[in-house]
Amino acid sequence: MCLGVAGVIIGFKEDNTAVVDVEGISIEADASLVDVRVGDYVIVHAGIIISKIRKEEAELQSMLRRELIGIVEEKLEEYK
Repeated sequence: MCLGVAGVIIGFKEDNTAVVDVEGISIEADASLVDVRVGDYVIVHAGIIISKIRKEEAELQSMLRRELIGIVEEKLEEYK
């Protein structure tokens, strides 16, 4: 299963490549499919920006991902 991740555009490189901050990690993503600017919140899937989202949606996705990671970590501890 593949998941898109939420982030905020912090800059651009050549060839329509955006630099996206995803929870403190900078990744590069192709920005040719969606009209985006620095400061826009986006969903990145497989190295491509597939949509713009509101800041609140990005924050919610980050919170849910951290929550899910915590649950998985707890379950892994139970099996040790």
